[in-house]
Amino acid sequence: MPVCTGKKGEMKMKNYRLFSKIVILVSICLIVLTALNYVTGILNSALPGSSHVICIAAFCLAVFAVTVMEKDRLGKQKER
Repeated sequence: MPVCTGKKGEMKMKNYRLFSKIVILVSICLIVLTALNYVTGILNSALPGSSHVICIAAFCLAVFAVTVMEKDRLGKQKER
């Protein structure tokens, strides 16, 4: 839920820490689900292995990006 609370053009998110934890949790669950599908083919056996690798890489990138953004946010809070 974006809430405009800052200077002109500056957007801050309310409950950002909770949002980032939810994104990381969902991404990790999707990584596990993708790996499980790659090994067993439970969800969709027609997908080639390369698509599983791409999905896992994308979810890992999402976790990395959220982690970096959270560290940056905490660093800015400490500066204040």
